[in-house]
Amino acid sequence: MANVTYGKSLILIIFFLLFSLDTFSQKKKLKQFSSEYSTYISELGDFMTASKNDDLKSIYKRFSKNFKDFSEEEKINVIQISNKMLSKRLRANLHFSKFLLAIIDINNSDKRENLLLQWLKVVEETVDNSSNNKLILFFAFSSDLIKNNILRQSKSAEWRISNTDFYFRFKISEPIVVFDNPFNLSCTSDDGSYVIFGTKGEYHFISTEWFGHNGLINWESVGYPKDSVFAEIKSYKLDTRKSTIVADSSIFYNKYIFPEPIFGQVVHKLTKGKQADMFPKFVSYGKNIELKEIFPNIGGNIFQLFHICLFV
Repeated sequence: MANVTYGKSLILIIFFLLFSLDTFSQKKKLKQFSSEYSTYISELGDFMTASKNDDLKSIYKRFSKNFKDFSEEEKINVIQISNKMLSKRLRANLHFSKFLLAIIDINNSDKRENLLLQWLKVVEETVDNSSNNKLILFFAFSSDLIKNNILRQSKSAEWRISNTDFYFRFKISEPIVVFDNPFNLSCTSDDGSYVIFGTKGEYHFISTEWFGHNGLINWESVGYPKDSVFAEIKSYKLDTRKSTIVADSSIFYNKYIFPEPIFGQVVHKLTKGKQADMFPKFVSYGKNIELKEIFPNIGGNIFQLFHICLFV
């Protein structure tokens, strides 16, 4: 009886050792993807589908179809990044899935030719120099920006761009997105919306800060023609978690009342109730503004027009 028990135990030990060696062998393979493209795709498939997760299987299938059309340099960059992510023990479900989805979104976008390789190089710098959390945020942010033109979306405000003319750059310790050509930046919430026309700048999505320069805000939302009552803004900064903009050194035009532009500060935000009528607001730097004439037939609320112009 003892011999039988001993024999069974020996068989179990041998089976366990063989299983452990096989598992170790599989894990060892996952530490380094092959530099040969077809082998890489096969290894990536095993890695992404090992958990039998249907979503991961679907993402892998979509990516493998896209990967066939990549240039030599693009494929090399994807494999290099994949290996760096593996060396940091990043997971298929949490990290690789968002990485592959962002690549798919960029590859299917209008800016694919100019953007994909540039984005991959920024990703590589992010893997090398940033935390894993920042990397995940960058993947998710990239997809949202490419697919939906959204800088940031929350319950408080949604900031959206008017086009996809931008590029990615790694700055100090994080990736950012840069807009060198003028575009329209819109803010929307349950309380309304407004637009900063013809602005430029760069967005730091980790800190949710937009650093803008140039642009135009008008008073069309409160009933005044956009070519008659407006403000030209210069350098400004805003937090995309909120709907507020404060722009110093702005130039205000009210062609109904003032023959010359006025220098001051523009304040705009989306709010409810009576306060909503106070914005956009212009705060003049000068305290000696003379109102020579009010035209009785220009329409709209003259008091409001006067109120907006002469805050000091």
